[in-house]
Amino acid sequence: MKYYIADTHFFCTRNKRNTTLPIYRYRGFPDVDQMNAFMIRQWNAKVSQVDEVFIIGDFSDGTAAQTMQVLSQLSGKKYLVAGEYDMFLMDPHFNPAMFGWIRNYAEIDDESRVVNLFHYPSVCYHDAHGGGYMLYGHIHDDLVTQGIIERAEEDIKNFRGTKFYKNHIINCFCAYSNFVPMTLDEWIVNNQKRRQQMQLQMQKDYPHE
Repeated sequence: MKYYIADTHFFCTRNKRNTTLPIYRYRGFPDVDQMNAFMIRQWNAKVSQVDEVFIIGDFSDGTAAQTMQVLSQLSGKKYLVAGEYDMFLMDPHFNPAMFGWIRNYAEIDDESRVVNLFHYPSVCYHDAHGGGYMLYGHIHDDLVTQGIIERAEEDIKNFRGTKFYKNHIINCFCAYSNFVPMTLDEWIVNNQKRRQQMQLQMQKDYPHE
């Protein structure tokens, strides 16, 4: 089974942007150790040793030693699409063999579906007009990428015969799945529900627009 997840940020003690709360507190944990432990439990409750997990960036803010200690506890074969906070990759003491591969961008097949993996959201990717998928992380607020997607959809309408599958661009931020890696089909359903909720909230906040 193939699973996907992004932005776990193990060991992160930085404040969430534009707040005075460290990320673990913003996520509802009293300290970073309890956040790490919960994410490990959630992962292992879903993933078996024979499964594959594709991590779409910002896996760990920790040192090489800390990150390897977490990796040794997580089930499955793990692959990393690097994010900007994965600085442990620069440490010569880190063992890259703990991942099946480490790339900045990846394209894989998931039950005959083209899946593009990139830490940063993009509306231009391989097979975008043929029904392929773009799974990303980096953005912790769907409203940010919603505007990008809507502008791209409007632009692409000007190209005759070109389709744009906006629901195939999916944010796999770990908090959206309660820190559980999910299959592509599970992320598709998760994405649809989030977008429906977002539309309802926007209609409530801006009823006359």
